[in-house]
Amino acid sequence: MKKSMVLIALLTLGSAPAWAVNKCTGPDGKVVFQDAPCSGRGETIIVRPASGSAPARAEAMPGAMTEAQRIEAAVAESQKDRRRRELVEREVPAAASAIQVNINQCQEEQDRLERSKGQYVQNLYGKTDAAQKAAEQAASAARCNTKDRELRERHALLLAECRKLGGCP
Repeated sequence: MKKSMVLIALLTLGSAPAWAVNKCTGPDGKVVFQDAPCSGRGETIIVRPASGSAPARAEAMPGAMTEAQRIEAAVAESQKDRRRRELVEREVPAAASAIQVNINQCQEEQDRLERSKGQYVQNLYGKTDAAQKAAEQAASAARCNTKDRELRERHALLLAECRKLGGCP
């Protein structure tokens, strides 16, 4: 008898406490939750505190995602899709266009300098002026090459990002 009393006491202490919550339905059909018993229609709901030993839903079903994870994945996919469209429709073509615009501007500048270089007199002033025009042409070509290299690098980076996101051929 003493053993069974000890066993009952241990089981009682080991079990988690439970609280009753009453779900009451009023005459107007409105549902109210309260700790006092219902005066009309209602039911009692037993509430037990979480033990912390139950596996999380995602762990219970391998490969399953929580709602928050699903929403985060959808947002990430939406952002990826938006960026891919932005690259395909706007940024990659604009970068390619900027390269062509730079090439055209540089060619116009070189042509202008070349036209002005040929009109000098065979004297000290003319030779000095021709040397100055040649130096301007070299400086202009260096600027153009630097800018062309920068524009091509940017275009290559945008194209690589676009391909990584599944866009751009």
